Amino acid sequence: MRRSSILAGLILIAVGVIFLLMPLFPNVSDLLNINQQWPLIIILVGGMFLLGAFLGSPGLAIPGSLISGLGLLMYYQNSNNAWNTWAYAWTLILVFIGIGIILSRAIEGDLASGLRKGGRLIVIGLILFLVFGSFLGAGFTSSVGLAILLIGIGLWMVARILFNGKRGDAP
Repeated sequence: MRRSSILAGLILIAVGVIFLLMPLFPNVSDLLNINQQWPLIIILVGGMFLLGAFLGSPGLAIPGSLISGLGLLMYYQNSNNAWNTWAYAWTLILVFIGIGIILSRAIEGDLASGLRKGGRLIVIGLILFLVFGSFLGAGFTSSVGLAILLIGIGLWMVARILFNGKRGDAP
């Protein structure tokens, strides 16, 4: 409880400093064009969850990575006026959750388990992203999609073997 109160206090101080600087330095207001930069607020909220995960509540890594990932995705979409990518980008939610599982388990000291469980979600999310993206206008050619898919599956298999310490089948 004490750490979260300190974190909340530090966040309030940082936000207050920003609001104080805006009238004193008009250039700061131009940099913080809220019409264009609003996804940064979502990324900041996700970052707070991630910070909480590293400060002693590992379970916060999952919502933190999900919120941060969605914020980054929306930042890309807003910056490039690419809102039509939601037709297939929603599949990245599985990737963000998988990353959160890996982070959470790593903080708890069980990286191998995190890689197994989170890695599966990441691979499934990337496969769905490639499949839906190919059909719904991501601009992937079949050879690029296949190459990315093979690389992803290969990385997952290598990580699974390395972190399980087994040479055979993994659970």
